[in-house]
Amino acid sequence: MVKKLRIKNKRTFTAVLAVVVLLVLIITAGIILAVLGSPLDPSSKDTVIVNIKEGSGTAQIAAVLHENRLIRSEMIFKIRSKISFYDGKYKAGDYALSKAMSMKEIAQAIISGRSAGQAFQTIEGETIKQTAKRLQKQGIVSEKEFLKEATEGDFDYRFMDQLPEGENRLEGFLFPNMYEVSVNADAHEVIDTMLAEFDITVTDDYYKKAKKMGYSMYEMITLASIVEREAVENQDRPKIASVLYNRLEKNMKLQCCSTVQYILGEQKPVLSNADTRIESPYNTYIIDGLPKGPICSPGKASIDAVFEPADTDHLYFVLKSKDSTSHNFSKSYEEFMKDKNNYAESFK
Repeated sequence: MVKKLRIKNKRTFTAVLAVVVLLVLIITAGIILAVLGSPLDPSSKDTVIVNIKEGSGTAQIAAVLHENRLIRSEMIFKIRSKISFYDGKYKAGDYALSKAMSMKEIAQAIISGRSAGQAFQTIEGETIKQTAKRLQKQGIVSEKEFLKEATEGDFDYRFMDQLPEGENRLEGFLFPNMYEVSVNADAHEVIDTMLAEFDITVTDDYYKKAKKMGYSMYEMITLASIVEREAVENQDRPKIASVLYNRLEKNMKLQCCSTVQYILGEQKPVLSNADTRIESPYNTYIIDGLPKGPICSPGKASIDAVFEPADTDHLYFVLKSKDSTSHNFSKSYEEFMKDKNNYAESFK
């Protein structure tokens, strides 16, 4: 009986010892994971852009992180991924990581798929050339590469078949907005991002309305671009659109200063007689109907204005004064000349 008790006690002791050893191992492993998985430099404020390629497995990701000195051990990263069920959840992309991040934080950042990006903004009323300069200044893409891709790039959108060939073919369709693209974005990705925004904003309803109004989308955006460059106040946009339609209906030349300014490449407050006589398919002082194409990137307010113009019989408009942002509208030439003279007087 005593012998059996000793054997039972021995087995119990062995089991307890095994449990204790296992607990010690688990605790030790946890400490090792915690220590080796802690931030390399908690005080670091620098970030490293790490590219995780499509199809990368945990081992490849661990190697990239170790190479960039963001983790202490590839093996520990693989163990952490295994026990946390992270394997197979990592997403490709460019990630802004830091030595101040723990291994767990780094892993979760890559799982989130929130790639590091660079933000840029395009402005209503800018031309393609102005946008190219802006993007180069912001360090997004070179002006030369942007303009080359705008001329030659292959983009798949429903409006593309309406656009002419040449360097100005995308004028008007680079929708003005705030954007974010990947850190290593090339000119194609940058342009495609803006064209995609246009495609999202200008829905099927706009195309149906354009057809009903008797215009192509290209012509509607051409009109919207003129409204964009002529208007300052949103309340004036539908009225200016109305003037454009009224003049077109009466076979009157549009005579918009903005189209001549597009030719000149500068925003002259007052055009000379010589300016208005420049031979160009964009000069609405000498051509009939619409200019050759859009003269800038119109915003949604201007696009909406040409699809929903005000109901007026106005044929003319001019700024109230050099310091004003709103216009006077008139239906007779005599009224217009009074408004125009008042505008001219404001420069004296």
